Amino acid sequence: MHADNIKTIPSTHYTIPAMAYRVWTDLNGIILRVSGIPWADKLQLLPGTPLVNSFSSADHDAFFSLIQNIKRHHYLETCTVTMGAFPCRLTATPETNSKRLTEIAFTLSNNEPADTLSLDTAASVQIVQSLLSNPTIWLDVVRLTDARILLWNNGATHISGYTREETVGAGVVWGWLYPETDYRISNWHLLMENLETQGISEMISRIRCRDGSDKIMGWTSHFLRSMGSRPESIVTLGFDLTRETHYRNALSSSEEEYRALADNSPDLIARFDQQYICTYTNAPTSPFNPFGITRELIGQTPAAGLSNPDVATSLENRIRQCFNSRTIQSFEISTNPTKGTSVFEVHIVPEMSPEEIIRSVLVISRDISIRRWSENRLRTAERFEAAGRVACEITHNINNRLTVLNGKLEILKRRLISQPDIVSLIDELLTISSQASGEIRDTLAMGRSTEIQAPVNVIRQLESILDQVGSSSHGKIRFEHHSTSTDAVVFGSKQQVENLLLNLVINAVDAMPDGGVLRAAIQKIHLSINDPRSTIWNLQPGNFIRIEICDTGTGIPESIRNKIFDPLFTTKSHRNGSGMGLATVYSIVTAMKGAIDFISSEGQGSCFIVLLPEYRLASTSVERIELQPGTNPRANTGMHILWVDDNQTVLDVAVEMAETLGHHTTAALDGFEAVKLFRIAPDMFDFVVLDVHMPGMNGWDTFIKLLEIKPDATVVVCTGRGLSSEADKMIRHGAYTILHKPFTASDLNDLMNAIARSG
Repeated sequence: MHADNIKTIPSTHYTIPAMAYRVWTDLNGIILRVSGIPWADKLQLLPGTPLVNSFSSADHDAFFSLIQNIKRHHYLETCTVTMGAFPCRLTATPETNSKRLTEIAFTLSNNEPADTLSLDTAASVQIVQSLLSNPTIWLDVVRLTDARILLWNNGATHISGYTREETVGAGVVWGWLYPETDYRISNWHLLMENLETQGISEMISRIRCRDGSDKIMGWTSHFLRSMGSRPESIVTLGFDLTRETHYRNALSSSEEEYRALADNSPDLIARFDQQYICTYTNAPTSPFNPFGITRELIGQTPAAGLSNPDVATSLENRIRQCFNSRTIQSFEISTNPTKGTSVFEVHIVPEMSPEEIIRSVLVISRDISIRRWSENRLRTAERFEAAGRVACEITHNINNRLTVLNGKLEILKRRLISQPDIVSLIDELLTISSQASGEIRDTLAMGRSTEIQAPVNVIRQLESILDQVGSSSHGKIRFEHHSTSTDAVVFGSKQQVENLLLNLVINAVDAMPDGGVLRAAIQKIHLSINDPRSTIWNLQPGNFIRIEICDTGTGIPESIRNKIFDPLFTTKSHRNGSGMGLATVYSIVTAMKGAIDFISSEGQGSCFIVLLPEYRLASTSVERIELQPGTNPRANTGMHILWVDDNQTVLDVAVEMAETLGHHTTAALDGFEAVKLFRIAPDMFDFVVLDVHMPGMNGWDTFIKLLEIKPDATVVVCTGRGLSSEADKMIRHGAYTILHKPFTASDLNDLMNAIARSG
């Protein structure tokens, strides 16, 4: 049938039905999208609104009954409704994804016989001509008696590739479009069944185009009836859904992938609609769930589904704020389970439709306990670093004064050697000064190491400390020591490792005033890159020595557990401690690039765990030089020392102490003067005592200049700040040893004897 011959068809014999339109909703009848309805706005067919609002109130029960049948049986359902002023047939088609009902497609079509279209009017001819020439809409008419094609438009040619001349009057085109016989027959039978039972047939099927490609087509068919209401032909409108189907399949696959990601996410994810009803949650797979949400909450509000009414009320209030403000709501929740406090970061995020309507909100919860713990430890480390810098400055000045004090006392002692009472008093003062020096070293330990680094056998140190402390405990405490190795070696200061172990053991003993058991254990462990302990303790993967000191004492109250490593914090009386013990331990462990943690239960005891990097004995290291007292002919004949220090008082005492010992000293107040004197006669000096921290030219720069003048010069590093990075660098580049302030005449004498023996 050609457009030019349309006028020859009697207008009283045929009617053309109105178009059918589609609306997609979710399982509750809320509109998701609309297709092909030009008057949708007038009928309030808007995404996000209930479809039932467009029907008369008398049809509501029928609509909800249809919804329930669809959800229960997944079969096609129909009913008659009044939509605005139009009586409509409502056909509901279930749409599934992986056998799961995901949404419902509603077809709205005329329920009454189609209006008669007078074909003898210019307007009618124009409408039919536009359908015939439209390249995107397939239009054909098939005679019922022999299934021959009566009309074939440009859109059918454009989509299939078959021309009007090839198809009109022929029936074999059905074999071209549907090559498989069974598929062709089943489609024809389904088409006829739908037309006879519903008056309309909506189908989606695959066709084979002329070029061999396959396309997915959506069909809407009606009977063409004579005036006696007897169907004579079938008119079909078709739309190419290939691309849409591809996109929908890809979207469905993407939705499945994202759902799998959400279901397996370690974070809690839950969705709530505008009535605060939960529509999704991954709660069973998520350990990070501060609200107690489970799958049973789906379909319920928090108030109805959560066991804790306070949590439910708080969550609903937050969801309400998100809907009202249309912005992300972020907050933190702290819980207090049996194993410590957990911190959760919660975000409530609005889900916006393209029309800027909030359809729902997402509640996302993440456990940030490790992050908060790390931040707290970082702040503690920063406090220790600041305390260390201050301690270095203070101890430097104090050690200078103690050096002067010790030197003057020893000089005085030598001059008054014939007066025993005064000598005894001087010895007491020197003892007090030595004790003060020890306390200063403990303070300095919070900043950095105080001695030259060397391999230290931790097990030997622990055994020695347990013997010493055990002998003074009067049998009230039983000591148990379990170590899995005999060569647990770390690289560090022997004094500081002793200090670390001694503080932990004494702390455990003090926690058991009525007696108990102290258990100590040392073992080697390896932390891999995937070991969660590496993250928790912020350690690089590798081999570590694990030290464990446990007691059965009073335990640590929860209220102070986050303070026990703070400087000067203590629960002891002023007579029983200074509060430096655990702070010093923490500082030493941190300086050695290790980690410390503890487990405590009130009334049951505490257990401190220290991890220190293991030292491999096969590697090279800087060994500590042990200076033994003694005499040497060269020392007795006197040595010439170049002593460099920016403190005049220290210089005066050092010169006087050296001269008392029978040695000659040349003093220099800064590095410039020292280099100048050394350049004049480098061989005149047996060794150089060089202060590290000086204004102008510091100790390191002076050291380099001295070695440029005489590469084999003997240089002794003198410092009151312990083993700073500068002092350590000088030792590693050839300095002889370190002379710590405050030093005594005996220390100086031993140093000179050692240098004399080394030749």
